[in-house]
Amino acid sequence: MGTQYAIELTDLVVDYLTGNAISGLNWKVTRGGHAAVLGPNGCGKSTLLRAITAYGHVTSGTVKVLGETLGKVEVHQLRRRLGIVDPTLVRLLDDGTTAEKLVATGFRGHLTILFDRPSPAELKAARGVLQEIGLGDHCNRGFHQLSSGQQSKVWLARALVSEPELLILDEPTSGLDIGARETLLSSLEAMVQTRPELTTLTVTHHLEDLPAAVNQVLLLRNGRAAAHGTAADVLTNQQLSNVFACPLTVSHSNGRWMWRPSHLCD
Repeated sequence: MGTQYAIELTDLVVDYLTGNAISGLNWKVTRGGHAAVLGPNGCGKSTLLRAITAYGHVTSGTVKVLGETLGKVEVHQLRRRLGIVDPTLVRLLDDGTTAEKLVATGFRGHLTILFDRPSPAELKAARGVLQEIGLGDHCNRGFHQLSSGQQSKVWLARALVSEPELLILDEPTSGLDIGARETLLSSLEAMVQTRPELTTLTVTHHLEDLPAAVNQVLLLRNGRAAAHGTAADVLTNQQLSNVFACPLTVSHSNGRWMWRPSHLCD
């Protein structure tokens, strides 16, 4: 059996009236791999993510996710095989949502608990995942009563409660301080180790946000692939400096990537 891919993009083009948001993109993510899309604001990361999750349109080319070709598959069924961590969704929460109820919404693909209440089995599963990430004593606490670090762990638990095949992290540490960011990333790394078949995709513009497990990287610039390959081959001083239009020095220590400007950027 040949290599199996979780994501396959072939000649992907996404056109807007203002121009090409994505232009002729080819990229593959292997099953069980840990990939990242990195690039500056406006480079096409969000457009690419919407194409992969079927929340955005595709002008031409082919997008295959978990072996299914978008446009030829029922997208709601496909999305049940995905877990998505997007902290900006907090604005959609019902008042009084507890940690366990929010996690349980991961089975339904939406955030409301008012008209589609979680079942006892779903709540039990939610408590199990919260226990796994160290929040077993916080199941019945209101989500907004939790610290930012605890909230980030709840979002991760929600994404994983339905045992997805592909976990997508969309700017997962947005709005988090350093401590909360490290709490989220350490929780993610621990949970990935217990799920060796899980594929992950992290989308960010911060090198420090990359989980230690990342082994495939796509650099985007102006809707095109500036580079793709292994993390070691792609995350270099020269390539990151070119993409972010700023001289950068990159370092890698204890599985984590960091960068700093070589001098003041324009």
